[in-house]
Amino acid sequence: MVVPSSTPGGPRDARAWLRSFLSVGNFSFTYRERLHQARQFKRVFDRARRSSSTMFTLLRRENSMGYPRLGMVVAKRNARRAVDRNTVKRMIRESFRACKAGLEVCDYVVILKRPIGTVPRDSLRQQLTGLWKECTEK
Repeated sequence: MVVPSSTPGGPRDARAWLRSFLSVGNFSFTYRERLHQARQFKRVFDRARRSSSTMFTLLRRENSMGYPRLGMVVAKRNARRAVDRNTVKRMIRESFRACKAGLEVCDYVVILKRPIGTVPRDSLRQQLTGLWKECTEK
């Protein structure tokens, strides 16, 4: 990456330029974009629209917040080791970040519904991407 050579303020201006360059797309996942409380999850579970793949179920319900929010349910019985649960959650968060610009303003809950066993990570990523695309098409 080439930083403009005519930075009158020196390195400080170069950093500001770099921040503006990197903030073209909003790929953050902030505190406000998460479901935290049981009542927030319950609201989605009560009357949700469902989409599913072989490994995941995606529930969604419109919200009045003005931005999409994400909740995750990864049960210990489906991913025994903490490393595996964290990996699945990380994949869910990354796929949400990549797709959230095109999503409806809803609360989303992604549920891992089967033991991951030896399922390849690429397969899990493809299923998540397919679920998000399904949400944007409807």
